[in-house]
Amino acid sequence: MTSELTERGVVETSERVSVISKQAGIIKVLNPERNYSRIAINKLFTLKKTEMHAEALKRGQKENIKNAVFTDGYTGRRLLGGISNYEFDHVRSSEYIFKKYKSILTDEQIAQVVNCDENILTTSTKINRAKGKWPLESLLNNTEKKEELGINSILANQALKNADEGIKRKVSELILNK
Repeated sequence: MTSELTERGVVETSERVSVISKQAGIIKVLNPERNYSRIAINKLFTLKKTEMHAEALKRGQKENIKNAVFTDGYTGRRLLGGISNYEFDHVRSSEYIFKKYKSILTDEQIAQVVNCDENILTTSTKINRAKGKWPLESLLNNTEKKEELGINSILANQALKNADEGIKRKVSELILNK
């Protein structure tokens, strides 16, 4: 048996668990109609940002500079803490992930998925604000905006691929460990 679940497998597993739970008289704990909440997501995101900043400070120390050193995940440009305007970004938005998995994962589990290492990167404030909560693909499909922001399509598409794989891995891990 493989430990990796497809998206369809996730949905089918969720439906089977729901049917078995109802037959056994167990009330399903998750409310798939619950509202989007960032409380758990933000708590874990704050920890992740702290970890990423500490790693960036170590990179700076190795280069004998006092600044945190980041690489923009969408452009490949170097970003320096205290000098560059940068932000930490969820490649796939937390709202997108919440909507996709709210029927099978708790808010705390969704926070783990949203904040998996592969779904967080550093980028310029300008790019993060232009992207907002919209899918990265919408920014990549806007040639004018992509060029204006200096987005490297190869890097951005790799970030999407990595995020999707990390999300899938984390969801599978959480479902299999229930």
